Amino acid sequence: LTWASNATGDFDIYRRAPDGYISRLTDDTSDQDHPAAGGSTIAWITGSGEEAELVVSRAGVTLTLTDDDVEDKWPEVHADQVAWVNGQDVFLLKTTCGHDTDGDGYDNAEDNCPNLYNPNQVDVDSDGPGDICDPDDDNDGVPDLQDNCPFLANGDQQDLDMDEDGDPCDSDADGDGYLKESYGGDDCDDLDPASIPTWTPLVISAGSQDNNAPRIGEGGVVWHALQGGYYQIFLYKDDILFQLTNNSQDDTSPRITKDTVAWEHDDGNDKEIWVYDGNVIQQLTSNELDDREPRTDGHDVVWYGDDGHDFEVFHFDGEGTLQVTNNNKNDYHPHVDSDLLVWRGFDGNDYEIFLKKEGTIFDISHNLTDDGVPFIEGKRITWAHFDGNDYE
Repeated sequence: LTWASNATGDFDIYRRAPDGYISRLTDDTSDQDHPAAGGSTIAWITGSGEEAELVVSRAGVTLTLTDDDVEDKWPEVHADQVAWVNGQDVFLLKTTCGHDTDGDGYDNAEDNCPNLYNPNQVDVDSDGPGDICDPDDDNDGVPDLQDNCPFLANGDQQDLDMDEDGDPCDSDADGDGYLKESYGGDDCDDLDPASIPTWTPLVISAGSQDNNAPRIGEGGVVWHALQGGYYQIFLYKDDILFQLTNNSQDDTSPRITKDTVAWEHDDGNDKEIWVYDGNVIQQLTSNELDDREPRTDGHDVVWYGDDGHDFEVFHFDGEGTLQVTNNNKNDYHPHVDSDLLVWRGFDGNDYEIFLKKEGTIFDISHNLTDDGVPFIEGKRITWAHFDGNDYE
């Protein structure tokens, strides 16, 4: 579980481990926001505007993946792969298998000393071999074992103060302070300790404009983007880009789990819910009132819709649609996972978290202050709670 909090004055990223231990992942003067987690990976955005960059943390290693004058936003994580928007384009970090003989975090094909541990990959003379396996790191003709400045060329070996350090490197000129980040996590073969993942950023959007809010799941990456003057739904799956919709009305806010994609469609009068099950596209609602924020677990689809009086929760189970709530009080933001359905609803006093399980609805928060949007994964339900001072 990960979230952003400004308890220290600036927003920082926090993580709650499965054993309950809470740790702060950032300690920076700039805001850190929009965290997302999946597998062993956490991604978030540091900074704002053109200075907003993507940061990824996994296996104890934190890496800023972008460093440009283009805004990065909307990171999503699933199974240690990350999707996000950089400027106008959607990117996906894909992992591939490699081998790391010396265990320093670098694939043998990229390691400048594949048989000797050197996570900093320093190569002072830029001749190919890393310093740890280069007999003359500075190419000055003096072997490292005899060189009083092995990492800066000084063939004359001058040492005016006789401290055994050559004059060019008296101020730590060997570059020990420069370290590169190594990779870890999502092992391609957990029976092979030399097997490691490597990340490759790919532009997966093409020919469209204003790409927005990518979501990632087992079935690929989805987002909405302008095409022909209207927002359409795009799916990137198995290295192929698909355009799921192509009409003269806006389709937005897609969500994906497994092979199922659900989204909002503006029919010119109101918002309706549509779904793609991996084979066909189906319209789930057709009325004169708004239906919003569909969520899916890969089979079922839930959303909230206006019934003419207030917003209520609806559930499509693959065969038909059931109105879950009918209480003349607003119910919002449903999420579903297998046989569990949660949402945020007004109880007449404040907003509470409700759970439907085995046909019975429970008020699982039941307090006198507001509770925020719930999320569910497996049997775990999380939400933010207002304690009278702030949300926790």
